[in-house]
Amino acid sequence: MGDTKGIVQRNIESWNAHDKTAWTGDIGGSGRELRDMFYSLWTDAFPDNEIKPSVIVVDGENAVLEATFEGTHTGVLNAPTGPIQPTRKHVKVPFVSVSKISGDKFTSLHLLFDQVELMTQLGLMPVPAKV
Repeated sequence: MGDTKGIVQRNIESWNAHDKTAWTGDIGGSGRELRDMFYSLWTDAFPDNEIKPSVIVVDGENAVLEATFEGTHTGVLNAPTGPIQPTRKHVKVPFVSVSKISGDKFTSLHLLFDQVELMTQLGLMPVPAKV
């Protein structure tokens, strides 16, 4: 068993350095093509993006990361519903990822974030009224 927390931390560092070759996020065991698509989806749309971790919890090969994705939307975001043209808005979106790491490789990654929050910060949805 590898150093799960260290692998997660190095993965964040390589993401923040925009080092695609060092980023080890093989997603769902689907290989390099899906990993590259995921990486490009976010880095093309938010070239100045950064992940700001707040909590990393590890249990053996399993890791949970609570963090914030922060960046400026200056490129096309290729969303599942179609491309979203740059809004030039700066976003701070909290997320949680649940990963399994075997050896020094990610064997699965589940990303959870509030898509409505992202769209609202991009100015594509009305700001919800406060109650």
